Amino acid sequence: MVNSFDDHFIPGLIVGGISGTLTNFVDIILVDFVKYGQVRFMDYAGLLAFGRQFHGFPENLLAFFIQMGLFATLGVLFICILSKVSTKYLLIKGIFFSLNFWYFIFALVLLFKVPYVLVLSFKGAVENLISSFLFGVFLAKAYQIIYLQKNHG
Repeated sequence: MVNSFDDHFIPGLIVGGISGTLTNFVDIILVDFVKYGQVRFMDYAGLLAFGRQFHGFPENLLAFFIQMGLFATLGVLFICILSKVSTKYLLIKGIFFSLNFWYFIFALVLLFKVPYVLVLSFKGAVENLISSFLFGVFLAKAYQIIYLQKNHG
């Protein structure tokens, strides 16, 4: 098991990046193709980057990479927290972590009255909840598959 922040950084980036990619994939499918929900996670990131709703492939791509940076940061934070507690109930811890972080981010949206994402429909809120839940599942499973199995044979 890793012991310092430096030891957690790269594994966290990898686990967060993998989990974020899978989550963004699900998020895009639900919102853009299934038409369930209204705001993708990268829409939140794009609003921070542009200060407005963004359009076109280059702006979507930038928003995606900004969002991936946040997911990678969350992966580092998750692994740092895991180093202080056991990995028992890892899946529950991943889901708990991601749902609470989603709640925290949405609370900031409400607090700062961020336009476009301020008012979500019921389906929009459910879609964000589903995507956050899945991010926690992906985060825990990626950590388990990549690092726990590697380090414990």
